[in-house]
Amino acid sequence: MGIESSSGLIEATGVLFNGGGIRFNYQSSGTLTSNSFTNVQTIFNDYSNPTITNNTFDLSSTLYFYTEDALPRLSGNTYNNMKFYISFYITKDLTLKKIAGSDYYLSGDVNVKNGAKLTIESGVKIYLQNYILRMGIESSSGLIEATGVLFNGGGIRFNYQSSGTLTSNSFTNVQITINDGAQYFCYQSNYNMFSELQNNSSNEAKVQNNYWGDPTGPKHSTNPNGYGTTISDKVDYIPFATKAFDITTSIERISETLPTTYSLAQNYPNPFNPSTKINYSVPQESFVKLIVYDILGKEITTLVNEDKAVGNYQVEFNGSNLSSGVYFYRMESGNFSDMKKFIFVR
Repeated sequence: MGIESSSGLIEATGVLFNGGGIRFNYQSSGTLTSNSFTNVQTIFNDYSNPTITNNTFDLSSTLYFYTEDALPRLSGNTYNNMKFYISFYITKDLTLKKIAGSDYYLSGDVNVKNGAKLTIESGVKIYLQNYILRMGIESSSGLIEATGVLFNGGGIRFNYQSSGTLTSNSFTNVQITINDGAQYFCYQSNYNMFSELQNNSSNEAKVQNNYWGDPTGPKHSTNPNGYGTTISDKVDYIPFATKAFDITTSIERISETLPTTYSLAQNYPNPFNPSTKINYSVPQESFVKLIVYDILGKEITTLVNEDKAVGNYQVEFNGSNLSSGVYFYRMESGNFSDMKKFIFVR
């Protein structure tokens, strides 16, 4: 790691650190003030409590927090295109604040315990890793409050005697789980892109006024062992915004060979600018929907929304009015559904 403290003290002021790392281990402390960090990995382990003020972190430096004590001791620092990795138990009230020039990433679980409260400020972005057994943010007898937060991947779990309110957030591929004994859970006015709400609790959650990015509606599931059989039936299926851009498209039949299965092909070219072509096949006369979404699940435009005869088709999508970034297109027809990712580059 480079410089490491185990039950010791590190003091640095006005130093240029380039590469390597600094590690504060068990019961270590120190003060880092007015230093410059380039490509440096700094780690704060359990029960370390250094003070980090007025430093500049640049060029893919990373901060790893494995203790709840270190985050509140940061002040006046400048972060340029870097990541905060967090994984710790929260046993006292903690606020994840929006930090200019940095987003939060989970390197393990964050678990809110013993009546503590985790508050996540509006505008925070949290990227949850997709673990098999780990959920990302978990509450055990704690409280989670989040408003106006972007969650991407992974999950949030409310365990025994936990509670919380998730309001006006954006969830992309996130699983929300409510386990038995969760005392209160309010889930309202969130924007969900292919996310799932799972209720294993005998208590009903308050679920209302959510926007669901999956055209088939929200994915709700309950524990087959019979804890809770329903989630409070207050979900409003609010349609997405209609076409936000003046996007020209053309559709043509491209082959006389009749397909035997539904299919949705990857667009070509990809990445694209300004236009790309998407091929799809319909093995029987049926109603077809093909919709483009942005990365937050907001509908950009509907490319196809009509009955189609058996055949192979090609639709041209023009993204001249889009911003550079990742988008998705999704086809539905009968019981068939498929989605692909494509990238627009200016």
